[in-house]
Amino acid sequence: MSDNNEEVMGGFGISEELSASNKIPFKSGIHVGFLTSVKGHRKTSKKGEEYDVLEFNFVDIKGEASFEKLEFAVKQGDVKFADKQKAMNIRIKHIYEAYKPFPTGGLGNGAKSWLEFFEIVAKGFNENGEGNTPIFKKEGKYIPVHLKFTYYNNQIGFPYSPNFIETVKEGRETLLRIDLQYDQMEQVQPKAKTATIGVQPGVFGGASNNDFEEFGEK
Repeated sequence: MSDNNEEVMGGFGISEELSASNKIPFKSGIHVGFLTSVKGHRKTSKKGEEYDVLEFNFVDIKGEASFEKLEFAVKQGDVKFADKQKAMNIRIKHIYEAYKPFPTGGLGNGAKSWLEFFEIVAKGFNENGEGNTPIFKKEGKYIPVHLKFTYYNNQIGFPYSPNFIETVKEGRETLLRIDLQYDQMEQVQPKAKTATIGVQPGVFGGASNNDFEEFGEK
């Protein structure tokens, strides 16, 4: 029997800094929020695996709900490499053009690796605004945008293809629409897990469903 008075290694105490809750995700549907940061970097999963990613961070206008979306490098040798790369480029361009006309010279040209490509793209988002400021800010404040969220494989995210973001225009409703013929708005009862061959594309990127789970809230 253990001694309840036994000294515990590390001691006791609950600090004020200790997080006791996870971030609240967006709900499905169309909401107003802000893009708060864009960065290209190498991210390590809970399993210790490294991924080159382009990371977009969004919050709602109340600062309560948040959404971290990652564009993953498409694996070399993927039979759908060209299609997935094109789809990724379209999504990135769609987000960029919500704030500013796309650069005439393009974005990310000349990169020698996925990481370099993501870093160049992130730099464009962060420095192509007026006075080398982020394009998603105006006069130091985040620009409000309409955001469309749907489910894919029971995970909340942007639809795989545009349109899913639009800047808020005073006195005008958003042009974003929900089409129930294509948009899944509710989670479904998960099926029993079975062995599968290959991976399916996740919402907003080319990584598998498990890859996205790796970067879930800690």
